[in-house]
Amino acid sequence: MIRILTRASQPHHDPSKPLAVYSNAIGHCAFITDKHISACLQHAAVMAHQISDPDALARWTSHSVRVGACVALHEAGAEPSIIKNRLRWRSDTFIDYLRHTLRLAATHATLLTQPNL
Repeated sequence: MIRILTRASQPHHDPSKPLAVYSNAIGHCAFITDKHISACLQHAAVMAHQISDPDALARWTSHSVRVGACVALHEAGAEPSIIKNRLRWRSDTFIDYLRHTLRLAATHATLLTQPNL
């Protein structure tokens, strides 16, 4: 993660190129995939929570990280088109995860206090 953030902050980094890469066993550049992320999360679940049940471990996937990033970007004020593009959502289903957030609650409260309602 630190290497990815460092790479992103480099002035010569091309923003159209992926940041999540690593050198594989034969020294070639390879992309970090959802399977890599899930394996790391599952390993962390085993180490931190001693989870050993395969069905319980199967619920530790990269999807939760992606949803968390979606909510974090939204809370930071990112436009939906930015969220969709940067997190590579093919549809608008990411909007389903944008509920029960502080930003939406504040917007809702503001709208309810409008005199024309």
